[in-house]
Amino acid sequence: MSPEECVRCGACTAVCPVYRHTGQEGHSARGKMLVLAAGFAERPAPALAELLGRCLMCGACAAVCPRRLPLLETFAAARSRLPSGSGTRPGRRRLLRLLLSSPRLLELLAGLGIGLVRLELLPGDSGLWRKLGLPPPAGAALLAPMEPLPSPAAADDSIQLFAGCLARFLQPEIIEASRVLAARAGIALADLAGQACCGLAAWSAGDLEGARRLARHNIVLYRELPGAIITPCASCQVQLQRYGALLADDPGWAEEAARFSARVRGLFDVLPVPHAAAAVEAAGAEFPVFFHQSCHLRHHPELAVGPQQLLAARSDIRLLVPGGRDLCCGQGGLFQQAYPAASQAIFTPLYQQVASAGALLVVTSCSGCLLQWQTELAARDSGIRALHLAVFLAQA
Repeated sequence: MSPEECVRCGACTAVCPVYRHTGQEGHSARGKMLVLAAGFAERPAPALAELLGRCLMCGACAAVCPRRLPLLETFAAARSRLPSGSGTRPGRRRLLRLLLSSPRLLELLAGLGIGLVRLELLPGDSGLWRKLGLPPPAGAALLAPMEPLPSPAAADDSIQLFAGCLARFLQPEIIEASRVLAARAGIALADLAGQACCGLAAWSAGDLEGARRLARHNIVLYRELPGAIITPCASCQVQLQRYGALLADDPGWAEEAARFSARVRGLFDVLPVPHAAAAVEAAGAEFPVFFHQSCHLRHHPELAVGPQQLLAARSDIRLLVPGGRDLCCGQGGLFQQAYPAASQAIFTPLYQQVASAGALLVVTSCSGCLLQWQTELAARDSGIRALHLAVFLAQA
């Protein structure tokens, strides 16, 4: 699409978390489209990189755009055309994208105990979280122990697990929890070795070729395996389902990429909703829980149905629904790395709502949101804990 197709209606300004924080027109989707319509030559690369970088890629603008313009795709493409090395903290961003693009390098670093800080898809290895200010493994004091994975079950070759970088390199309990939940439903997930990053971080940073390379890697990896590809991560789900569009212009990959995307489903969409949930003894009745819907879920309502139904079926929790419009946690992939102060300012109103509502636990299915909550809650010493939704459900 052409940036000139934007009619400047301003609907995006009412929902953009960054614009609401700064009030600067250039930080809204409308402002960015105006600049892009004027042409890259009108602004120096550093200024343009700063403007494009001030975006969470949350999709709020696209969700309310009356013309249904592909705004996220437009911004990702614009970022891809920036000169190499431009933008905020380009060295760190290049390093993060390099690591995300290499499954072997990630596994090597994890084995050596080397990790990354507060990254949406790859925070680090399982031994580094204490050094990063993250809380101890959540759930031990509040919730009942997770049941062991039933040993008789053999992996069903027709149901494949795409774990995601957070589960694979920092919080492997998410993988175990996914298996437990699937086993309860009579499904034994096959966890395939050699998975690459889903590519969301690369795509949102404008490294479109890097995102395509990761997509091709994963497509080939699952090529000979039949059936559904299940992921517990909302961010991974959205990106894996984007492969068809990402490779649509590549004649050698378009058809296969579309088939791959059609196979992807969220873990919580395939789990049956129980008629009655057993009480969690350690938590007690009516335990106050806030379900944080990532922006991916809020702006793709069909993806939120499964998680909401599973939580609503729980008789031992009081599900909190804070009002207001400040529901973004401010993580936004690499946005938190580039603009930590702005990220924290966006997070704070949401935290205040959740704390005022009396929540003792925050659950979410998004890897990046989970890291943001765990890090910010630990810094505030609030007494509130954060868990991945799969881990929470598996501990019941």
